[in-house]
Amino acid sequence: MTLAEMEQAIEDVAMSDIADFVLSSKGIVNGKKLATWVNSQVAYDDISKMPIPLAVTATNMTTRETIMIRSGNPGHAVQTSSTIPGAFVPVEHQGDVLVDGGLFSVVPVYTARALGAKKVIAVDIYCHNQVAPEISAGKITLAAFRMQSCRLSQEELNSADIIIAPTYEPNGSEAFDEKTESIKAGYIAAKQAMPKIKAMLAL
Repeated sequence: MTLAEMEQAIEDVAMSDIADFVLSSKGIVNGKKLATWVNSQVAYDDISKMPIPLAVTATNMTTRETIMIRSGNPGHAVQTSSTIPGAFVPVEHQGDVLVDGGLFSVVPVYTARALGAKKVIAVDIYCHNQVAPEISAGKITLAAFRMQSCRLSQEELNSADIIIAPTYEPNGSEAFDEKTESIKAGYIAAKQAMPKIKAMLAL
């Protein structure tokens, strides 16, 4: 998939393509639609077959540790890593409960090192540029969760050689329709980081 194709895929996807709402005491989003959509966008049915090494992180709520998913269905791995506690139905695997990898590792720099990366360029869209939340029960809860995760991950994030941090804050429920704005913010941040990247790689 080319860069243009990836951008088009993001522009084309609708909320209904990736969010399957359910009535459950475990969460309000199942996550299976997200897995199906991811699988439709990648050319490999197993992460271990991908030419560029990939590891998807998740948090094991049973053992209270970050795990690396390095094989198996790509869509299911992304579903697992995206399972925000309380919002998504948790993924159960061999008796363990797996949720969002960002709980302990917002930007998985250590995972990249474990895969053999000597230099790590991290992209942080979560912890930098935080703004004060609106005062409502739901938004305060999410902001507190975000603050806690970022604090726990600060040392790991700071260990990256270069951090690209787009200046973009999702606009609540309308954030899904702000794809063009988020892509532009990422482009600007990456372009600003290029001198450091070229210097690091001696280009």
